[in-house]
Amino acid sequence: MAYVLLKNCRLIDETGEISSGEDLLIQDGVIAGRGKSLAPLEGETGEILDCGRLFVSPGLTILHAHSPMHILRGIAEDVNVDDWFNKEIWPYESKILEEDIYWGAKLCCAEMLDHGVTAFADHYFHGEQIAKAAKESGIRADIAGTVFAFDGNPEPEMRPVEALMEQYRDDPLVKIRFGPHSPYICSPEVLRTLVEAARENAKHNGLDNCRFLAGDVFRVLDEISEKPDVIVLDPPRDGIHPKALPKILDYRVDRIVYISCKATSLARDLEMIQGRGYKMVKCTAVDQFCQTVHTECVCLLSRKQTG
Repeated sequence: MAYVLLKNCRLIDETGEISSGEDLLIQDGVIAGRGKSLAPLEGETGEILDCGRLFVSPGLTILHAHSPMHILRGIAEDVNVDDWFNKEIWPYESKILEEDIYWGAKLCCAEMLDHGVTAFADHYFHGEQIAKAAKESGIRADIAGTVFAFDGNPEPEMRPVEALMEQYRDDPLVKIRFGPHSPYICSPEVLRTLVEAARENAKHNGLDNCRFLAGDVFRVLDEISEKPDVIVLDPPRDGIHPKALPKILDYRVDRIVYISCKATSLARDLEMIQGRGYKMVKCTAVDQFCQTVHTECVCLLSRKQTG
């Protein structure tokens, strides 16, 4: 059994705590032990690294990536998001080839690994090229094969994604799923088809701890009887519909994570959320579109405890 033994680490654990003088034993790619003065079993072959001047942390994960777009980096700077898409990015993307997608993803995988990222979620054209690049790079990848269905029929775009699912079904690194582009591109009927496909895939993979819902938000919220532990909100740029937000807040969950791509919409919604007994714990800006003047932000809210 091959091993790697990291000696005398300054170890950052999953809670963010730092401890010095720790050893970490990795066997066949899996963390097998943590402690002081660890040693591999006698007769095993491997490598011992002195990490006395280094920090060792869990791998980072990128939850929203379009890795092939690395080859488009820098082609437009300091423009508004509409011009960035319509006048710069989309004209380039209309000419992009499968080979370009592979090399863009390969470059992105190399840069992610160089910066401590060990897993990413991706959504782009030709998922098979991204899967190939990720597999060759040795990085974990969750790849959503893009479905547009401009003509209202998602089946032609779903078939290659299904084939890719079968190809990587038991792969330890690469996972494939359907990726409808967005509610403003995909019609409600297309989204219902993909939700039904997601249900079938979950059943096929023995997953019984997830549900997939499709429908008008007002009706769907009324159909959910159990109280969730945490609510994650990721609305469009205009924020949450003012009639939907009170229903969401009626669940009175302890924590809400609000992912916003427009600060003014977040500010408007926060007025109601805070008025219903929540306080902002943390808000972090995320420069998702670093070539533009826009930023996104992720906000953690906690319900105030009374009496």
